[in-house]
Amino acid sequence: MLRSQGRYLVAICDYRTKEDFEEVVLRAVLEACRREGFDGDMDTHYHEALRRLDEWEESRDSGKARLDFLTAFEEELEERYPDYTFDSLREGLHRFEGDSLNIFKELPNFLRETAFIDRILFTISMRLKQSMTNWLVGIAK
Repeated sequence: MLRSQGRYLVAICDYRTKEDFEEVVLRAVLEACRREGFDGDMDTHYHEALRRLDEWEESRDSGKARLDFLTAFEEELEERYPDYTFDSLREGLHRFEGDSLNIFKELPNFLRETAFIDRILFTISMRLKQSMTNWLVGIAK
């Protein structure tokens, strides 16, 4: 649309930072869009991470969540990354910070693996308990 009108979106990147190329470009494009009055939604993995955090928060606050994933996420964030809070992680995602995105991507995987292992251990312990109960009942007869 801008091109058909003879206009181009000029995004000036600040390469003096030590940030990743992707972060620098995304920030420059977003700033250029704001400068030109573009008010559409940008669909990046940073925005998807923010959307997912909002979804988890809404699920927890509604009381309808079967598993309070966000609380587990916050606890794990605090334990593994003491320099980060939930709000600072969210702010980092808003600023397209690669470290924040990497933390966001890592923690849910860790939590899923932990939950999976916990489910396996629970299942094994329940089967063992049932086997022991059956064995004891057999002895008592």
